[in-house]
Amino acid sequence: MKIAGIRSAIRVRTRRRANGVETVVTIDHRIPGSPMSAAARWRISTAPARLPASEFDNAGAINRRFSEGRAIRCVDLQTDTTTAAVAFHVDASVALPILLTDVATRTDPDWLETGQGCVPILKTYLHELGSKLGRPTDVAYFAATEVVADAYARRYGFRRAPVPSAWKASGPYYLVQPLADDD
Repeated sequence: MKIAGIRSAIRVRTRRRANGVETVVTIDHRIPGSPMSAAARWRISTAPARLPASEFDNAGAINRRFSEGRAIRCVDLQTDTTTAAVAFHVDASVALPILLTDVATRTDPDWLETGQGCVPILKTYLHELGSKLGRPTDVAYFAATEVVADAYARRYGFRRAPVPSAWKASGPYYLVQPLADDD
């Protein structure tokens, strides 16, 4: 998936912390709804947000990651509605890919398909973040169960892969999605 201006929309800086260096990621990007339109339809943002638990699956996990600066959301600018959000981890080891830790989509049937369709857009930003940080451009994910692993493979294009030795304790259902040639 090609998104114009994606690389420049991702801002990365580091700051020193008592326990080491922290990577700070900031994204605020408006993108059109189609290649034929110049008008912005979607806003991709790391700005702090609070997803209502009554409207999103997995809202609590995503909200915690927003407070840590490790979540990205997709907002429909026509309705000012957050449709989906993802949380991620940047490991201390640059040899490891960006790890998708959580996904939240709206539970309302009117928004479910749109929200699920926005997840690959958000994942594209994670691929680009990995590239910008000099890491593998794969996006990785640990599924809680085999059923979840299969669902992510079908829905989002992940595939099973051997677990990196640094992450062996994280579980057996390790998935990756390589950056597609057209990304």
